[in-house]
Amino acid sequence: MIITPLQKSIQRQGITISVETELGDIAPIAGNIVELSDAFTNIVFNAVDAMPEGGTIAIKTWMENNNVCVSFSDTGVGMTEERKEKIFDPFFTTKEVSAMGMGLSTAYGTIQRHSGKISVDSEIGHGSRFTIKLPKYTERQAQTEITAKEKKIANILIMDDEEYVRDILRRFLICEGHYVVVAEGARKGLDLFHERNFDLVITDLGLPEIPGYEIAKQIKVTHPNLPIIMITAWGDDPLDAGKSQYVDSVINKPFQWDSIIQVVQDILR
Repeated sequence: MIITPLQKSIQRQGITISVETELGDIAPIAGNIVELSDAFTNIVFNAVDAMPEGGTIAIKTWMENNNVCVSFSDTGVGMTEERKEKIFDPFFTTKEVSAMGMGLSTAYGTIQRHSGKISVDSEIGHGSRFTIKLPKYTERQAQTEITAKEKKIANILIMDDEEYVRDILRRFLICEGHYVVVAEGARKGLDLFHERNFDLVITDLGLPEIPGYEIAKQIKVTHPNLPIIMITAWGDDPLDAGKSQYVDSVINKPFQWDSIIQVVQDILR
C-alpha cells in the first residue's frame, strides 16, 4: 500500500530510490488500517521529497517493551533544528501548500489518535529517521475501543476562507469518525447550514463576507442549542461580551490536533 504509489511517484520524477527492509517480529496492534497506511505513506513521500537526486529508504520494525516500533530512514538532505521542531505543525511547510504538504501533520494526528508516538532524528546532509511507536493490542485496549464506539459521532460544518485550514480541520475530524462538510466562505456556509442538519458549526472569526460572530448570531437565532466553535488568530479573547454570547468555544491558531479533538469532544457531550 506504500510501495505502489511510491514507485509511481519515483517514475514520474525520473530518480532512482532503493528500499531496504529489516522487518523484525512484531505483535498485532489495534487501529484503522487505512489511516495508518496513509500515515506511513505520507512519511515515505516526505523521504522521497528529501532525496531529489535519489537515495535509499530503510524501513525497520521491532518490539520495544509493549510497543510495536517502525522507523523510516532516508539518505536525504536532512533538516535543521528549527524545521525539526515545526515539522508536525499543520501550519508549517517548506513547499507550496498541498495535501501532501500537510502529510506529516496528518500522520502525527493519526499516530496520536492511535495512542502512539512519532519522533524525528535528522541532521543536515545526513538524512532523517522517523520513528513510530504504537501500543500492542491488549484486552484492556479492546475494552477501550468499546467505550470509544459509544462516543457521539457528529455532523460538522466548517467555514473558513483558507483552503489549507479547512483541509486540516476536515482531516482531523474525519479521523475521529465525524461527518464533515466544508465551505470556503460565509454565504456558502450559511446556505449549506439551511440545507442540512448539523450537530456542530466551526467558523473562522475573520471571514471576509460576514464576520464569524455574525454567523454565530444568525445561527443561534434559529438554533439556540446548536454549539458553535470560533477559530481565530486574533488572540485569547477576540470577542467582547455582546458577541461572545453566541459562541460556545474559541480555538486559537495555530492549533494542534489534540486541542481541536478535545474541544470538539467536550462540546458534544
